[in-house]
Amino acid sequence: MGSPDLQHSKSSSSSGSSSGSTAKTSPPSSPDNEPDGLQRPPRPTAHYSSTPPRRGNRHAVHTPPATHRLGVIDEDSPRVAPDIPTRHPDRPRKTVAFLPVDAKRLFSFSAYARPGEDVPPPDVYEKITGPRGEKFEDLRRNRPYHPPGRGGGWRRMVCLGCVAFVILVVLGIALGVGLGVGLTKRKGASSQPVSTDPVPADNTTSPSSNNQNYPLGTFAIPTYLTTTNTSCTSNPATWRCYPYTTYSQSTTASFSTLLWRITSPTNSTLDLQISNTNPAFSYPFTNVPLTLSNAGDLQQSAFTFSFTFRKQVIPDADITGGDNAATRCYYNNTLVSVRLYDNAQGGGGNVTRPPSGQSDTQNGGGELWPYAIEFEERIAEPPECFRYVNGEEGAVVPVDEGVGECVCGYRNFGL
Repeated sequence: MGSPDLQHSKSSSSSGSSSGSTAKTSPPSSPDNEPDGLQRPPRPTAHYSSTPPRRGNRHAVHTPPATHRLGVIDEDSPRVAPDIPTRHPDRPRKTVAFLPVDAKRLFSFSAYARPGEDVPPPDVYEKITGPRGEKFEDLRRNRPYHPPGRGGGWRRMVCLGCVAFVILVVLGIALGVGLGVGLTKRKGASSQPVSTDPVPADNTTSPSSNNQNYPLGTFAIPTYLTTTNTSCTSNPATWRCYPYTTYSQSTTASFSTLLWRITSPTNSTLDLQISNTNPAFSYPFTNVPLTLSNAGDLQQSAFTFSFTFRKQVIPDADITGGDNAATRCYYNNTLVSVRLYDNAQGGGGNVTRPPSGQSDTQNGGGELWPYAIEFEERIAEPPECFRYVNGEEGAVVPVDEGVGECVCGYRNFGL
């Protein structure tokens, strides 16, 4: 049992609770019907009961509803300071602290940590790969996987195409330059017949090695008598060819040396002339123009020239009818045609060197011509023969015409 005051407060609380519950459970008043037929929203429930207080003992204590009653104050409970308003002068103000910032760390685009700072551990999912090597990040984002070494096919094709194009351009330029240089050299060789071919014979030297002005100079040209023909006359004794023995009869007795001099009035290899300085052949030609023929064809390229002269022959037999008188015959307008090849392949090569001991004794001091040469004397008319008495020309010795040509042929190759 308690005190009367405490029992009174409990009874008041119970009565207040019953009245509050009665107020909460009472149904809301029905909405008023407006004249125009519209319904207003329901009125909010009152915090207090709409039931008027009972009339009775006017000394009774009226208690508020339970939702508006203050809590029980216990004298032994600790004191709690009330909250300070937001704008109260006693409320502490917030201060902004400016912390030191590392500029390198601030502007760096990669992970950066100071020495001593904790670096976050690597993501364990970075090393997770799929069955074909796919990364976990690609699998999570459903991105297509490109195996290494297989991507960029079209880029590779473009690069290969560019490389092939550059190679073709370089090859084209090299081919064009090569052709241009070759044609220039060939044209120069045709206009300036200077030979750089190797020496074809053991005892010969290239004119270009000893004579810087080749083909200018005096040259000893070795030759062999290879062909004779007396068809232009009725008496074979009236046509003879120096040195009067063919190569087929003797390889040494058929040898003879020409001594010719090549000059240029304008000091140009394009303007050449040739003269004879050896009286053995009695060729009275001087400053005959040289012509380069078949330039560019190594086997046919040669200096050519020709001239005519009055050939004198001393018959080696009696042509007077038995008195053995001295006679001489002349072949007017005998044509001499010469080809001086200007390289080692001229005439097919295989130049026959002079017999031992002949080149030094008969060259007359001229430079040895190392290349091929061929020339011939040719005429189709009969000779004019005369008796000679005391070194003077006498009576005519008649000689009948033959049926062909008289020829003396010389060469130094293909023997």
